[in-house]
Amino acid sequence: MISRSLAVLAALAVSSPAFAQVEASLAEARETPVLTLQVSEEVTREPDIVRFQVGISEEKSTAREALNAATQRLSELVATLEAAGIEKDDLTTSNISLGQRYDYGGRRPVFVGYTGSASMSFETTLDADIPALLDRLGEANVSSVNGPSFDLEDRLSLRAVARKRALERADAEAAEYAQLRGFARARLVSIEEGQSFHSGEAIIVTGSRVMNGAPPPPPPPVPERGGGALLGAEIGEQVTVRVLYTLER
Repeated sequence: MISRSLAVLAALAVSSPAFAQVEASLAEARETPVLTLQVSEEVTREPDIVRFQVGISEEKSTAREALNAATQRLSELVATLEAAGIEKDDLTTSNISLGQRYDYGGRRPVFVGYTGSASMSFETTLDADIPALLDRLGEANVSSVNGPSFDLEDRLSLRAVARKRALERADAEAAEYAQLRGFARARLVSIEEGQSFHSGEAIIVTGSRVMNGAPPPPPPPVPERGGGALLGAEIGEQVTVRVLYTLER
């Protein structure tokens, strides 16, 4: 019996530092609890740029002729857009391709030649003469017109505003938590930013592709400020932050 009691006392003596450490940690947690907040803020703005994508195609009997013709048409399209006031830096050739053509009128497909195709995207401001630009595209006999799509030239500044608002809101909510639980202040410990998101994606109206010899597709609706195609259209950036505080007396 005596030896068993001594063993119990020895075990308590050994474990008492661990119990004391746990008790100290709990006391510290009660004195300075940790608060974690996740806050999202979104900022929207009316778009200030408009984008289009146009395509051209040429049908020839040989691959070289088809590619040469498509390249020539692409150069002419670039000249047309530059004459309409589009800056060269705002023009991007997105695709050049070559495809085979077949006649399916008989029992077996018959190879008849090649189609050279190319597409180009460009952007301009909403203050540009969009109707005149669309007229020039029609005169250039493009095969397809995709657009307009609206966007912001400077999304980073929009994201910076959303980030600032998210942090200000997090600080205000942390201070409110501190007050509700009788603490003097909330001290910032760490900040982690999640993935930013685009909201209010661009409005896109797509023109129809036409065959060679057919009239060009009708021009897309003309974007207008304050109504029409831009009625209610806004581009936004959303930022989410995860913020850690300690509440202190």
